[in-house]
Amino acid sequence: MKKTIKIFLLLIIILGILSAYVLDDSIIYFNNLFSNYNNDGFLSVEDYLGIDYNSLTETQIKDFTLIYDAIKDFQFNEDENNSDKYDALWFKLDDLLISYGLDIPFQSRTQFINSIKNEISIEDYNKLIEIDKEIISLNNDIESMNIAIEDYYSEMNEVFENNNMNANEIWTQIDDHSIHLIIFDIINNKLVLSSDNLKQIDEYDQEDLEMYNAIWNQIVKIIPEDYFDIIVKLEINTDGVNEILAHVIPENDELTKWRLAIDINDSIDINGNFKADFTDTIIHEFGHILTLNNTQVLPIDSEITNTYVIDEGILKPDSYLNMFYQEFWLDIITEYITITTLYNEDALYEFYEKYENSFVSDYAATHPAEDIAESFRVFVTDDKPNNNNSIRNAKINFFYQFDEFVELREKIRTNLE
Repeated sequence: MKKTIKIFLLLIIILGILSAYVLDDSIIYFNNLFSNYNNDGFLSVEDYLGIDYNSLTETQIKDFTLIYDAIKDFQFNEDENNSDKYDALWFKLDDLLISYGLDIPFQSRTQFINSIKNEISIEDYNKLIEIDKEIISLNNDIESMNIAIEDYYSEMNEVFENNNMNANEIWTQIDDHSIHLIIFDIINNKLVLSSDNLKQIDEYDQEDLEMYNAIWNQIVKIIPEDYFDIIVKLEINTDGVNEILAHVIPENDELTKWRLAIDINDSIDINGNFKADFTDTIIHEFGHILTLNNTQVLPIDSEITNTYVIDEGILKPDSYLNMFYQEFWLDIITEYITITTLYNEDALYEFYEKYENSFVSDYAATHPAEDIAESFRVFVTDDKPNNNNSIRNAKINFFYQFDEFVELREKIRTNLE
């Protein structure tokens, strides 16, 4: 089953993270997952299609609605084990949207391979399809798959690279069920089309480019130009509406270069305006970069053993996140780890409710790294608390002890006025 349970699976993934907050080497920020959903758990047609809604004809919207309604009305039958029919409806819907010329998140290797059919030779296309079929045939043979899968992926990567395609970018899209609409290098604080794109700049729709530039112009109001020697790429993507609004990814092991990725469908509404969560999300992601770059984290093989450990390495003793963790998380970390091993979103939300006065949001309670990023967001956007009579307020006031954060706050707030 696909869309209706996907948001729950994403939450369960978060709950499974213990000493690390990194999901596929990226730090993610969820928008309000259920804000636009109907009582039956489905988005309206307008919200599902988002910015693409106005580009479709009445007939196209009608054809879309017929399949979408069939999905909403689908009745599962355990005796018949008919979940494959439900999945088939979602794929039929994707195929319809692709036929309209829309960019749809990739749900499989096969779908991606078909999307590049016209970009490569028929020989390479057929080779990729044959390899894909071989991988699919191994799905029920785990032992054989473990032996063969690496070789199959190496063969695919060779085809991609021979066609000047970045294999890492391709697998990221397939694994994340997303699609990269465009990737920019940030050079001298300006956007330059990255060589990782499959299209040249003149192949992009002018209205789309204007929208990407509008996103960039809003980002530079929030993130001072001094930081674009750290943030070196901007990725515009989508994994569908109301999924992951934004994330940041280290571009190298040294954590000196980062990528900011933005979901267009969660950033821009049907009328072409920024959605309410956009600015807060960029501030949150900026908080990750400030607290997780190379000035804050040591290599994993470092001799320091008494600081908080993340996937990328060991936090320096005087790093912002380690100081934040030592001050606010030591008393609750054992309980938190016990709860996250349950893989139960209700248990984690109960953890938040128990310590509600300790967090600026329920999302902050999902991990210390999310807690500091969320607290930084509120530090920037809200007035300074008058006291530390709650841990929540103390977390916001934590940043006021650092002149560099106070200066950043003033710059961002001034730019957004």
